[in-house]
Amino acid sequence: MEISHPTPDNIPVGGPVVGASEVPAGLAGARLADWLGARDALRRSEVVVTIGKLGEAGDNDEEVFGWVADAKFDAGGNVVILDRLARQVTVFDPVGRFLTKFGRSGEGPGEFGDAIALAILSGGRIAVADSRRHLEIFAEKDGGYLYASRHPFPADLYMREGLCQAGDRLFLSVWHGESNAVVHEVPLQPAHAGRTFGQGYKASYALARRLLSDGPIGCVGDPPRIVHALNALPVLRAYDADDGSEAWTARVADYVQGQIVEERATGSIAYGSGLKDLAVSVTGVGDGYILYQTVRGEKAVPEELEVRSYLVDATSGNGALISTSLPIVSDVTDTHILGYWVTGIPRVEVRRLAPRNK
Repeated sequence: MEISHPTPDNIPVGGPVVGASEVPAGLAGARLADWLGARDALRRSEVVVTIGKLGEAGDNDEEVFGWVADAKFDAGGNVVILDRLARQVTVFDPVGRFLTKFGRSGEGPGEFGDAIALAILSGGRIAVADSRRHLEIFAEKDGGYLYASRHPFPADLYMREGLCQAGDRLFLSVWHGESNAVVHEVPLQPAHAGRTFGQGYKASYALARRLLSDGPIGCVGDPPRIVHALNALPVLRAYDADDGSEAWTARVADYVQGQIVEERATGSIAYGSGLKDLAVSVTGVGDGYILYQTVRGEKAVPEELEVRSYLVDATSGNGALISTSLPIVSDVTDTHILGYWVTGIPRVEVRRLAPRNK
C-alpha cells in the first residue's frame, strides 16, 4: 500500500499565511510600518566580512570548512563557527581574524560525535548540541575554551538539527515517539525542567511521523515564543515557551511541495526528485519577527539552490517573501546579520543591517 504525504489533515486551513506577496496579509498601520522597516533593513544589508576559502576538508588553514552547520555572534561580536564535518568550533574576531578553535572527533569530554548546532550562553560560555543525545558546554579561559560540562538528553528523543536560545534557556528540535512532540527544553537551570512539547506530523505510521516532523527551530520575543518549521511541508508553528501551548499555525502559500510516498510493503518513505522547497532556518529578528528560510531546487543540481527568505510577524504568524539573495541566516543582532552558504565554497558572511527608516 502506498500513501502520499502530506495528508490533508496536516495542512492548515484558514489562519495566518506566509506568502510571496509584497506585504503580509493581516498587518496594518504601525505594525505594518514596523514590518516594512525590518524588511528593508534586511534587504539592504551589506557584506562586511567573509570567512571561508577554497581548500580541502582537513586543511590546516582555519578558513577552510567542510560543512558549516551553524554560526553565532558572541557577546563581543566575535564569529563562532561550527564545522560539522571537521567536528570543530572555530572563533574569529569581528573583522575575520582567527582567534582560537576547539573540539575534535570522539565520544569523550570535549569531543564531538556529530555536532549539529551551537548557542552562546552567559559568561562567555559556548554550548554545542551533539546528535548523540547530549549538549556540551565550554568555558572561556586564557583566550581559548575548555570543556566544562555535559548535559545528556533523554534516550527516547530523536535529535534533529536545530537549537535556539532565549537568554540562557535552550530549546532543541527533536521528535518524541510517544507524544509526537517536536521541542525539548534542555534543563540548564533548576527553574526550567526538561520537557517536550509541540505538534509533530500526524500519521498512523511511526516512520512517517518521525521523518516528517523534522525541521528548524527559532526563539523570539520576551516572554519567548518557540517557532518550529516542518522541513518538508509548508507548515510553521509557534508555541509559548513557558507552558508549551500553541500560539498559531501558519501555512506557507508558495511552498513547492516535494513528492513523499509512504511504502508500507518495504517499510520506507520515498522522496521524489524534481523542484521542491525545504525549510532550513528559523531565526529571531528582534523581539517581534521571525526570519523563515527555505531552499528551492532539484536534488540533482544542488549548486542551483535558491535561498528564499520570509519575514514573519511573531505575534500573528503572517509573513511575506522579502529576498532570494540572503545567505542562510543563523544569527541577527540589532546591527548585523550572520549567515552561511550551502552552495559553492563553504563560507560565512557578516552583513551590516541597513539603518531603519525613522
